[in-house]
Amino acid sequence: MAVVDSLTNSTAVYNDTGFTAVYNDTGFTAVYNDTGLYCHVLEMGFTRVGIPLLLSLISLLGLAGNVLVIYVISRNKRMNALFFNLALADLFFIIVCVPVQITNYASANRVALGPVICKISYYVTYFTMALSIYSLVAICVLRYVGIKHPLHARKLLRRRNVILASSVIWVFTLVLNIPVAFFYNETSTSLCSVSTGEQWQYYVYVSLTSGFDFVIPFILVSTLSTLIIVTIRKDLTEREELHLETEEQLQQSKKNTKRLIVLVILVTVVFFVCNGPLNLTLILVGMGAVSFTCDPVDGIPIILIQVLAISNASLNPLIFNFASKEFRKEFAKALSFRSKKRTTDSMALTGCGGNKNGTKCTLRDSQ
Repeated sequence: MAVVDSLTNSTAVYNDTGFTAVYNDTGFTAVYNDTGLYCHVLEMGFTRVGIPLLLSLISLLGLAGNVLVIYVISRNKRMNALFFNLALADLFFIIVCVPVQITNYASANRVALGPVICKISYYVTYFTMALSIYSLVAICVLRYVGIKHPLHARKLLRRRNVILASSVIWVFTLVLNIPVAFFYNETSTSLCSVSTGEQWQYYVYVSLTSGFDFVIPFILVSTLSTLIIVTIRKDLTEREELHLETEEQLQQSKKNTKRLIVLVILVTVVFFVCNGPLNLTLILVGMGAVSFTCDPVDGIPIILIQVLAISNASLNPLIFNFASKEFRKEFAKALSFRSKKRTTDSMALTGCGGNKNGTKCTLRDSQ
């Protein structure tokens, strides 16, 4: 039976004695000749030039966007620190993992990265994926408990408690994904791929990467988001009937909660859309339901699925900007601050800052 790791997408063949061969690192059964691994879909210009350029563009956008998110949250203590986790996880993924994928595609998997980089890059890939989704779980848990127990909400949602929750998530996801590093190895043909001695070990790998790192937290976020919406509606109805708050307070409460829930749901949906096809492929191939070859009809879709998963790291800053008025305002402030700083520095260098007459700075002033 053939199985594929859909992140490195390495195809392996099992027989009655267990693991017998690992093929290539991009999801296709490869052909070996005297020069080693060959798979014609990897030799296409689209794959060796177009995909690396696309991934480079995605990386640059993600790098700039996530750095800006981290800067904004670190300066504004009113913002939920767990969103800091999302940005840091995406930034870490872009810096550590995407260059490995770019190298693999540009070289058609002919570059030996070494066993250490092989293990670290894919450990970080799954660790950051888990860190992102479990941060969303924590946001939903804290919000739901705060709604159910409003008298303790202020104390519960203190920044110190949020940072504590963030630290717990880091430790949990770091430890949870340690087995991933042991599953990945570099083969004799310099391919970084999943290597398991028995078929059941592959199922353990799939259960970890697709189950604990994707399906379970996604179900938790979906369930908690639904409970939050139902609880809020019920709570607001009771407040209106009992006239416990003014109309203005009720409307403000609705707006605040709606903004957070919309943001969480959008981030979760995008996470699922980007990573769902990859994890579904991993599960289906593990079950023997589908298989892939080096034919472009098979090859190009699986490559695009991988690119879609990688792009998730660059999309969250865009979601924060368009879905959250507060984030959008802080982004504008951050960019404005940098612009003003550059202007001030320029004035200081040219001597325009000392113009006491209040007139416009001209070349004559700076001379």
